[in-house]
Amino acid sequence: MSKPKSVEEILVQAKKQEMEYEWLATTELYEKALELLSEQSFLKKGEIYEQLSHACFRAAFQGESVHEFAERMCQAAATYEKAKESYAYDVESRRTPRALRCEAMIAYANYWRASEVHDKMRFLDDCWRLTKESLKAFLEAGDNLSYGKTFNQLCTSAGLEGYFDLDWQRAR
Repeated sequence: MSKPKSVEEILVQAKKQEMEYEWLATTELYEKALELLSEQSFLKKGEIYEQLSHACFRAAFQGESVHEFAERMCQAAATYEKAKESYAYDVESRRTPRALRCEAMIAYANYWRASEVHDKMRFLDDCWRLTKESLKAFLEAGDNLSYGKTFNQLCTSAGLEGYFDLDWQRAR
């Protein structure tokens, strides 16, 4: 693989790695892209941190041990936190739903790391509540692409909650 010279070239390579489900290689590329960004590129940093987080999340499921899974899931949560912080510094009005999506993903990653049922339920409750807030904000902003991305990324959290919760009458 040739050495990319720009952030955009690195992002193209990262997308190719994603298509091959090479999640660890993808994380390395996103980290390289972040190194090249200016400190003031808050929105772009947030977007790349979010992509890095997603790659870490997906890489967790390719781990060969419980320890490796937990470590990568912890890394995913930590980088989602960095994405959320980057979005908070950006003055663009769409930062709020993106930050909410990151918070929802942090809760979702924590669900996967939790071992107690009550902790899993709490994380799933938080995840779905934040997901719905994010979806509503994307809808109000007219950002249908981000709405769809958020729904596709997090809709399984609502279904997983049903696995633990026998009270199907709870409001969603």
